[in-house]
Amino acid sequence: MSFDINELQLDDTPIEGLAEAAENWAEQPEFPPAIKPGKHQAAITVQEAQVVDSVIKLVLDLECKGGDEDGERLTFQRVSSKMFQKRDGSYTSQLLDMIMSSGLEGTPKSNKDLMEMVKHIQDTAKLVNFQSDLGTWCKNCASVAMLDVTGAQTEEEAKATLTAMEPEAYKAAYKEIRTKAEKNRNHRSIPLGPNGRHVDEVECKDCGATLRVNANISRWLRPSTGTTGVI
Repeated sequence: MSFDINELQLDDTPIEGLAEAAENWAEQPEFPPAIKPGKHQAAITVQEAQVVDSVIKLVLDLECKGGDEDGERLTFQRVSSKMFQKRDGSYTSQLLDMIMSSGLEGTPKSNKDLMEMVKHIQDTAKLVNFQSDLGTWCKNCASVAMLDVTGAQTEEEAKATLTAMEPEAYKAAYKEIRTKAEKNRNHRSIPLGPNGRHVDEVECKDCGATLRVNANISRWLRPSTGTTGVI
């Protein structure tokens, strides 16, 4: 189809962010294969950052440094500053755990303090320490469970019902959905492939769907002095 630019009545008004997007353009990466379950060190990149009801919510990409997994990536990891109580009675948050795993000194007292520390960790390529595991999640089974739990007819209605629930009711509902959707909770239930690594895909034992094996952070670890890569 041919077209005449003049007929489109275009102007030279700059589009916000367009030039920067063009200069920094890169091919969209495919999801990387899951890293081996174990203890790792990695540099972080913050992909998304927002504050909702005074809670910081981040989406991180991590790149492993050193060891067999050097250069491998763990993507779309979500952490928040929402405080929770541990079994020993003390309090922490996912974000605080991540910061402390880098060995960065300091005592944050506010969201601003937390984000300044995150920025320092990212900008100086300071390494965080964590233990990873593998798991699978079936979207089909999650959808069915969500409809069952809420009594809704559509996913949109179910999501609206969940959003309107009181915190305790929501927690109980999500637990039931997670129980039915989470098919492999750790690497022990995922078979090894011919190359000695865990396979990238498994079949849902309930609905037969193909499930991607994903790596996740099971816990943040204290920094190990002088150690790089897999600890």
